[in-house]
Amino acid sequence: NFEYLFTIYDRNWNILTKPNYFSNFADIYCLQYGNDQTKFTINYDYNEGAFYFRDKLDFQSQKYTWVFFMRDGTCNNKYYITYDQARIKISISIGYSYYKLLNNDLTINEYAYVDVFLKDGNNAFMGITQGKLDEIKDNVKVEAKDIKTNKIYQFEFSQITSNYAIRLGLPCNVASTFEVSAYYKNSEIPFSGSRILTVVAPQFSLGYSKFQIILAQTIDMYPNTKVTIQNNIQIPFYNLILYTSGGIRTTFTSESTFSCVMTGQDVSMTLDVTKKTDYIQFTYNSKDKEKFEKLRFGDYSLTLNADGESQNYQLYLLGDGETDYSNLEEKDLSQTAVTPTHIDGNAGKAYNIMVEFRAKDGLRWNYWGSLSSFSFRNSYGLSSNDFITKVSQGYKRGQYLIS
Repeated sequence: NFEYLFTIYDRNWNILTKPNYFSNFADIYCLQYGNDQTKFTINYDYNEGAFYFRDKLDFQSQKYTWVFFMRDGTCNNKYYITYDQARIKISISIGYSYYKLLNNDLTINEYAYVDVFLKDGNNAFMGITQGKLDEIKDNVKVEAKDIKTNKIYQFEFSQITSNYAIRLGLPCNVASTFEVSAYYKNSEIPFSGSRILTVVAPQFSLGYSKFQIILAQTIDMYPNTKVTIQNNIQIPFYNLILYTSGGIRTTFTSESTFSCVMTGQDVSMTLDVTKKTDYIQFTYNSKDKEKFEKLRFGDYSLTLNADGESQNYQLYLLGDGETDYSNLEEKDLSQTAVTPTHIDGNAGKAYNIMVEFRAKDGLRWNYWGSLSSFSFRNSYGLSSNDFITKVSQGYKRGQYLIS
């Protein structure tokens, strides 16, 4: 049903509070139905000081005109209200609706905009009805799919335009080619023009880009400056922020490749690479994190590669304060040290022997092994009840106490 609000003023623009005004001083009729009083109601609202007119017409998808003839004294005016039931009552038609990509070719960090035009079954814009687009805009979804990676990016509502469009925008932080689609309640809306969006990025220069190490704080790294790390308690990660040779921030393309390798002191670690929205992050994997904590003091280097360009950065690890251990992961049993190698003892007493595993470089193997891996034999064939052995961890990783 349709509803209209009438407020009656006198010639001084004061509201007239006359609940019987329409019954005494006005005639109401419909051009299609005449003055059939069953086709409408009009009631006075004391709180608002106004009249509510409501039609009681059946829905027949027709156009109707109501006439309000005011005949109060010298005032003889006729007010006409015409409306089309079909246009206002009908629901959205996906077939008539469409969307347009306003800009198909963009540079990185610019915004892409899409205008969605929703129409009804009469091919009329839904926005003609005041407030209608505000009511239904949340049902509209626009997305851009990266053609190369299939990653989906969602547009956000921007505004309702004066030409009855729901406008949505997307910040373009990734350089690639995208296919743009629009939906109303999961029904895909037809497009007008091209739905392909191309975003290009000015080529970055590794020498002008920022490489940062993140510890307790973010520190910019430079090729000739060494960064010191207390690696037994700190595990860093690294960010690469891309700039052009002209100092303009840019980003990567879907074809861009990056790598970062840490070397030194018989160690080589390849870091994991994650392409964030507008920068690249390098992290140690879970196994290398354990290894990193145990690395001995000394100089190490990071070799960064980006689309064929290379840059080296320097690290100095403090280790855990010890200087006698190796960075090598594998022990070399031929290097094992046993102290003492000979004991003269008496039956019934316990004696201790220290076993230290070492790596190929002759330095202490800096790992704990499983105690259950140890087994013992004796040259006299004594049973385990007569020749009792026990193993425990020593003072440092790689050392074991045999009793």
